[in-house]
Amino acid sequence: MITIEKQENSTSWSYGSSTSYSGGKGGYSIGILTLKNPSTAYIRTGGEGSSNNTTSSNVTVSGGFNGGGNSKSGYYHDGFTTGGGGGGASDVRIDTDDLYSRVIVAGGGGGAAGANDSSKYGGGVSGGSPVSGFAASESAAGTTGSFGTGGSHTGSYNYKYRPRGGGGGWYGGGCVASSSDSNADTIRGSNGGGSGYVYTSSTASNYPSGCKLNSTHYLTSAATYAGNTSFTSTTSGTNEIGHSGNGYVRITVIKIDTINMPCKIGGTWKTGDTVKAKIGGTWKTAEAVYVKIGGVWK
Repeated sequence: MITIEKQENSTSWSYGSSTSYSGGKGGYSIGILTLKNPSTAYIRTGGEGSSNNTTSSNVTVSGGFNGGGNSKSGYYHDGFTTGGGGGGASDVRIDTDDLYSRVIVAGGGGGAAGANDSSKYGGGVSGGSPVSGFAASESAAGTTGSFGTGGSHTGSYNYKYRPRGGGGGWYGGGCVASSSDSNADTIRGSNGGGSGYVYTSSTASNYPSGCKLNSTHYLTSAATYAGNTSFTSTTSGTNEIGHSGNGYVRITVIKIDTINMPCKIGGTWKTGDTVKAKIGGTWKTAEAVYVKIGGVWK
């Protein structure tokens, strides 16, 4: 069983004084993966988005590890104004360490600016955003986001815009890359959370072209929860509404199948859990045993 949590973006923004604010919280995904052949799992645990208490303008504020979008800092009159970086996603990849091998993803929240903002949560089928078009879904990224990566603010900083990074995820949450005085107040600096994902027979069609998984990797008992819902924390075991801080991945071994091969010893049938064969003078343990039944090897 694989359970993973994503983190919120805890970010700072202030005007004339140093005040810390929290962004959207991260989501939670769970599923059971049955592997019948030796496989390699690559685990990426998402990082919390950065905050930057600086008096310099246009300094990049980094998003969290694994897809969190970047923000910008600025300074206006008597204080700094800064939006926070987006939180990165947590995910598990099978056999190949790239985005197209992800079997389970928990999305990260979008960064804050100017106030605590839980509406930019990550995870679930869709992330969150107070503005349409900036939250990621299972089939599309938010504005300026992309597959696996939250959108980043790339334009010059202006105190009105309070830019902040989009959350990483299956698809990344969006972020206003650049804006001007002509933009509505609701658009300036808008961003959103990244989506979560579990690879199952019913969600496989949401994989973009290039997927390196197949039906043998389908999860069972799988679900993804958004960062504005209650779920059991993998760190504390208690219920929490969204996950704060850095991400967390837990892998639990439920069962390891062994070879069950009865054989007759001294007139008595006995069952062994390993089969050995002598190859080149050396005894080796078999990983699988095949028998022919009805003309078919099984």
